[in-house]
Amino acid sequence: MHHPPATHKPWPQALLCASLASCALFTAPASAHFKCVNAAGKTMYQDTPCPAGTQPVSRASKAPPPPEPAQAPPAPKKPQPMRSGPGANDASADTAILPLVTQQALFDTCSSAQPDRYLEVHKRWRTQHQAALEQYEKSDRYQSLRRKAGQQAQEQWSLAGAEAKAQYCKGQALQMLEQGLK
Repeated sequence: MHHPPATHKPWPQALLCASLASCALFTAPASAHFKCVNAAGKTMYQDTPCPAGTQPVSRASKAPPPPEPAQAPPAPKKPQPMRSGPGANDASADTAILPLVTQQALFDTCSSAQPDRYLEVHKRWRTQHQAALEQYEKSDRYQSLRRKAGQQAQEQWSLAGAEAKAQYCKGQALQMLEQGLK
């Protein structure tokens, strides 16, 4: 039986990707449906946001069930001012915000040890996504999702160790950052 060398630990990479993708699990409404397409072109429908490595195609929500006749209509809510862009502070913008948050969390994770190494790729990424970042980056929703992604990444990497994190950032993470430029 062949065992992989002790230095090769693929689980931290999968764990980070899964944790970044799952940050939206706790933020998406239960009635949301997501249509995702993977790199091979396979379309998937799911109740959770698209995982890393897939692209969101569309998002639709089920209509809420009609209120019971005995219930009074809910009192109108005071509208919350948006900081930027349509729907920037609610879950309706998640399909636009999550890819931005995921890429930013990946950069934050890898640049914490070597800030200059990933700076050029990050600058190009920000330039390429400038319009979306200007629309959402200052919103409460973007900031909340970014904090969650950062906390989850920090927790996962504290378990994996610095060496595993360094290996991941040198290889797979840099490739993922560069793919974000395509």
